[in-house]
Amino acid sequence: AAPTMALPMIATGLVIQPGMELPMPDDYTGPQAVDRLATLDLPGAGLGVLEQVVGFAAATQGTSMPRPWDSVRVLLIQGDHEGGVSAGAPAGESARRARQARAGRGALARLAAENRADLQIVEAPTSAPIEDRPALPGDEVEAALRYGWRLAEQAADAGVQLLVLAACGAGAEAAAAAVLAATAGAEPPTVLGRVITEQGEIDDTAWMVRCAAVRDALHRTRRSSREAKDILAELGGGDIALATGVLLGATARKVPVLLDGPVGTAAAMVSRDLAGQARHWCLLPDHGGRPGVRLAADVLGLTPLVDLRLDLGEGATALAALPLLRSALTLAATLPAHPSLGGDDSYDSDAGRTGDEPDFAEPEPAGPGPTTIGSDEPVFPGRRAD
Repeated sequence: AAPTMALPMIATGLVIQPGMELPMPDDYTGPQAVDRLATLDLPGAGLGVLEQVVGFAAATQGTSMPRPWDSVRVLLIQGDHEGGVSAGAPAGESARRARQARAGRGALARLAAENRADLQIVEAPTSAPIEDRPALPGDEVEAALRYGWRLAEQAADAGVQLLVLAACGAGAEAAAAAVLAATAGAEPPTVLGRVITEQGEIDDTAWMVRCAAVRDALHRTRRSSREAKDILAELGGGDIALATGVLLGATARKVPVLLDGPVGTAAAMVSRDLAGQARHWCLLPDHGGRPGVRLAADVLGLTPLVDLRLDLGEGATALAALPLLRSALTLAATLPAHPSLGGDDSYDSDAGRTGDEPDFAEPEPAGPGPTTIGSDEPVFPGRRAD
């Protein structure tokens, strides 16, 4: 079973504050890798928009010959929001999704298995109704930020090369819309997606209740500070705070992150006010047709790679696109230069390969359930699934 960790409310020596100086990706290897693509022995015009993947991987790996990500970990953050922001969400749905993932069922777990990715479920504290009072006390925001950072550190220590940020929680999209409104000046109705019922119908009444809750929350906090931690405490809540900590910790350890949903992009908006370097370690495969994600991507300078408009749940869309991203990196790493540019037409794929270099064979599915993180122990004491 995939491990589950409840958020531990204990103090650490880590201090997260605005203006942190964290690492940046390499300025030179990204453009070098993209320039090199023009010389490869390809029959067509090349990789198209996937050149961005090669440049991103090269910059974050610090080499002009980037390799496909071999070790991937999915962090599924489960945290509900009370009040009007969760209007139309079935009671207990996020807990059911978390149990489903833990048991190796559902879209996220099956796509994780297909990509040979670890799957880790983390429980965030439930957030209070933001239209009435702060979503989370300040000390719990601090704890969530630190714990997210430590989760990223744990992944880096385990040799993880890529993190995928996933989330499931009632009201999470509306809370993210409130964060976007506070950080980017957006009007809530323009960034809040339609509410879809379990029967696939559009629930306009629930959407209006969510909009009203976000409006009231913004009115309640109109004279409050717009500092990052204050936004998380007043509007964002536990899941977005924890996701923000993950992005900051991943940046500190030079681990790239795939985003594809409202919680991840809202966390990226907040993290830029704590460490502007964080957004440069994020990649957005698809905006999923979500207006809030599109706006955050524009503000953050993250260009979605594809426009498939998949809506599989936050994290699952990124996993669905991951094989395509890996294929682009495999071609960039293994193809020789065209013979007219000095490449060897009798190129042997094994020539020049050292024993330490990976074999770029197509990965085989790991079965119907997720590949768990095995014997890795949690950073802090917490509950694990049986």
